[in-house]
Amino acid sequence: MVNFDFKKSSRKCFDTERSFQPGEEYISVLVELSQGETERRDFGMEVWSGPPEDCIGWWKCCVPE
Repeated sequence: MVNFDFKKSSRKCFDTERSFQPGEEYISVLVELSQGETERRDFGMEVWSGPPEDCIGWWKCCVPE
């Protein structure tokens, strides 16, 4: 098993920069950058069309009420 260290949710969409609202669902992905670094990206459901090619993993989240 491999462990990844990544930041908490930004609570805004990576593509549109729109802030997520309480109770809203969104998708988080972990992508691999150069030299083995990783980055978390959060996407609103309205722009999600599937994981990007450089995606290591993805999961569905919900902003707490």
